[in-house]
Amino acid sequence: SAFELRARTRFFLRDTDGAKSDFRALLGISPGYQFATPVSSRVKALFDEIVKTTVGMIVLNLTPADAELELDGHPFVPVVGAIPLVAGQHTLSGRRAGCRPTTLPFTVVAGATQEVSLLLERVSASLRLITVPSGVEVLIDGVSRGRTESGPKPDQLGDWPQKLNVPAELFSKEFVLEDLPPGTRTIQLTLPCHVAVERRVQVEKPVDYVIDPLKLERAVASVYVDSLTPAVRVMLDGEPRGQVPIQLDDVCEGS
Repeated sequence: SAFELRARTRFFLRDTDGAKSDFRALLGISPGYQFATPVSSRVKALFDEIVKTTVGMIVLNLTPADAELELDGHPFVPVVGAIPLVAGQHTLSGRRAGCRPTTLPFTVVAGATQEVSLLLERVSASLRLITVPSGVEVLIDGVSRGRTESGPKPDQLGDWPQKLNVPAELFSKEFVLEDLPPGTRTIQLTLPCHVAVERRVQVEKPVDYVIDPLKLERAVASVYVDSLTPAVRVMLDGEPRGQVPIQLDDVCEGS
């Protein structure tokens, strides 16, 4: 906004070269910049002239389409259709679970539109899963690979909150396991005070394997404690819980 304001001011002060310089700097920051408010036809004509000599367009062909991208070292989220970029040399990098990271240098020509194709070669299988609740430890063939995290993305849940009758905020983020070797893989999900879940996946090809959201049920019981001696205090795993008679709910399974 500052560059736009100064360029327009310079233009009306008959400093055309200064206005052009500011418009070029503006497009260097935001190649697809559009005026937020109406401007004079002469200012718009000058701006369009600078755009033609400063900005080019690319149409990105990305495989796989959900790869994470960086453009010139910065996170880049592509859009459908033509993408404006400053003319000159650029570097596009992509990575994705199960694929070999790839870097592609390319040149943008001012005033032209070109196709840029980035193909990430598939080299191994990956597994994607979501748990309810989050914080679940994930083991592959007995080896821990981390815990699921909170903060689900609604577009990944579909109608599963309704199917499992669980609020969406209790689902975990998608947990991605990379570099799964071929063969039968045993997936174990564990969380204290919950019933462990186990699944087996037959890995045959270097593709994405997706497991439907897995809900771990609570593993608790109620314990009633009484004594012939009155006013006896009850401790559960070292924590005071009150006096007899007492019913202790939500006691985790185990000793």
